[in-house]
Amino acid sequence: MHRTRYHKRKTKTLLVPVNRLRSEKLFFALLLMSMLGVIYGVLLSKQNAAALSPLSFLTEGFVAARCSGGFFALFFRSFSTAALLLFATFWLGLSAVSQPIIFLLPLFRGLGIGISMGYLTSQYKAQGIAFGAVLLLPYAILSTFLLLLSCREAIRLSNLLLTGIWRSERLGVPDLRLYCLKGGVLFLLLIPAALLDATLSFLFARFFTLTP
Repeated sequence: MHRTRYHKRKTKTLLVPVNRLRSEKLFFALLLMSMLGVIYGVLLSKQNAAALSPLSFLTEGFVAARCSGGFFALFFRSFSTAALLLFATFWLGLSAVSQPIIFLLPLFRGLGIGISMGYLTSQYKAQGIAFGAVLLLPYAILSTFLLLLSCREAIRLSNLLLTGIWRSERLGVPDLRLYCLKGGVLFLLLIPAALLDATLSFLFARFFTLTP
């Protein structure tokens, strides 16, 4: 009897590191998808510049907004763009079958970053590299990190919902409350990230003169 009780206690203590390991593996898998998107976006912008020329207005609009926008306009633009992704990820997590879509979100996010960096580099050479390094990458890295965390939590909740359907079990209120709490924290963390992005653009965009 004593041996059985000890075995149960030991098994319970092992759940924490096992769950943490699974969480870390999922995060790094999402990170890998994002990095693949960046690499593919850069290569795509280099090899198929003519095919992507219709999308150049997006990057040109980004550059123009950074160079001429006011501080609060820059903040709202930065915050709203990333907030929409977080909001979409949050709602996707409430579905039991949305894991494939959530898993692809970092890929498309990385693809957009890669195309933008590739376009800046190909069109403006060294100036484009410097512009991207100062005014694009810092916020891209921070907002993508928050997106990866949001995707990880959304996939975990989606898995719980799917498991509950198979086992005819309902999702517990504590699980849903914790999911909402984590989602709220990620939205709050997006505010200082957007403030940093707006500050960098407001202070340093004037020093860049982008000419092909």
